[in-house]
Amino acid sequence: AMGRTVSVTELEQAAECPFRYFLRYGLSLYEPDDEDSDEDVWLDAKTRGQLLHGLYATFWRMTWERGATEPTAAVAAAVRRRAEDLLDEWAVTHPARGLVMEHERAVLLRDVDRFLATELEASSRRTSGTPTAVGQAVGGEVPFGMTDADVDAAPMGRGSADAITLALDDGAMRINFRGRIDRIERVPTDEPEARHAYAVVDYKT
Repeated sequence: AMGRTVSVTELEQAAECPFRYFLRYGLSLYEPDDEDSDEDVWLDAKTRGQLLHGLYATFWRMTWERGATEPTAAVAAAVRRRAEDLLDEWAVTHPARGLVMEHERAVLLRDVDRFLATELEASSRRTSGTPTAVGQAVGGEVPFGMTDADVDAAPMGRGSADAITLALDDGAMRINFRGRIDRIERVPTDEPEARHAYAVVDYKT
């Protein structure tokens, strides 16, 4: 990992099975596609996570592109429609048994609804001056250690092409990380010399 930039997922894979990691990233060998798909799964974990993270990013991109600092019901409704459209498109290219697809579609839309409701409620409380546990988002899906195109495409253009470096063994070994920060929010602080405090939030999808 010293000579390349890796994601946290790649590092976890290396710890889980170093030999498989070597085959995948050292020799660029890939596992063959499994033609026998699981009839009881319509959205696998990776696809589900990508859909949700993409919708969350769309939510903030639409908010900030309108010059607003707080989300609106109109933006939430647009994101909800986008979620339904994406699921309809996925159903065309990845058909599944009716009950399986119906259940997983409902579960994903439920999670989208929870996200939207939480953000709108927190926004309403902030606007009215009522304390809330949810800070004001100032960044969403923020890339680091990735390409300039990834940074430019991020909501508000926040991010950096520079990797985050972790020094080990008194600097004898350095690991460069790349990835995306799900959410950065501004939170209250009691520190007299600090204008703002920030929290990093990791969505669990």
